[in-house]
Parts: sequence; C-alpha cells; structure tokens
Amino acid sequence: MMEDCPPDQMPSLLSVAVYRNHLYTVSASGILLPLYYYGPLRQLPPTEDVPFADHWAGYIQGYITSFYPTPRFAQAQLPHTINRDFHWQSRAGAKTRTWEQAVYRGWPLYIYGDGTQPDPDYEHFEANDDERHLFRRMPADIPFGPITGGEDPGLPTIPPQGIGP
Repeated sequence: MMEDCPPDQMPSLLSVAVYRNHLYTVSASGILLPLYYYGPLRQLPPTEDVPFADHWAGYIQGYITSFYPTPRFAQAQLPHTINRDFHWQSRAGAKTRTWEQAVYRGWPLYIYGDGTQPDPDYEHFEANDDERHLFRRMPADIPFGPITGGEDPGLPTIPPQGIGP
C-alpha cells in the first residue's frame, strides 16, 4: 500500500482515454494511469455480494486498499465513442472511500493509488491481464458486467447491494 496516500481522499482525475484497446485515466498530477476492474466478479453469480475493502481480512486489506475506487466521471471527461458505456455506483455501506464510483460496461473501475504517483507496475501492465490477478486492466471491449449503474441519484445503482472492494 502507498503509505503517504490519505486513505479516504478522493483521487483527482481529469479524463479517460483508450489506448491499445485499454482504458486509462489522466490524474490531476499529470500521470497516465491504467484503469482496472476486480477480476473475480467474472466468476461470481449475479446475486453474490463482494464486500468493500474496509471489510476484508487484515492479511489482504493492504493490497486491496492500494486500489482506489475511480471517482465518477463527468460526461465531458469521457471519450465520445464510449461515453454511453459509463455509469456509476453508490458506495453506501463502505466505511471509507464513499464517493460515487465510475462503472464501465457494468464493471466498477479502480486505479492503483490515489493518482499522485505512477502505478509501479506500469512498465509491466500487460501482466495484470492474467486471470490469476485480482485486479485486471480494463479492456475497452469487455462484455457487459454485473452492475447496471445509475445516471440519476433517484435510480437504484446496484443490484445486488454492494459490489466492492
């Protein structure tokens, strides 16, 4: 885990880009960061809940919390070719990182760290596509996933109740 990152500070992200069929974001610090999704969601039944990071066991919590939920993007921050595939989910029920989370094609998005430093695996990010990794790079053409997302605060955002971490 990145020790100098305040654990509950929302990352400041400027935009989303597609490069070599994967999604990236640019942080306010000017750093290009790969976007990730939580890979085990692909194998879970649609009614299975995944706890938020602050509810995970201590032995793995440091690793899980090193991936920050990507904050909800404004439409102007998204490429026009894929902006209709972005939604958001509430993180109500999480003890920390309670901001609205960006969802792409039904998959909650994450960045490594808070956006102030590069991802240490950036040079080897292809390795994060491996099925054995908990967090995998987000392909632009991923099939639609488990979350319908919301576009309006009055709409339900997650069936089931919470998809973490």
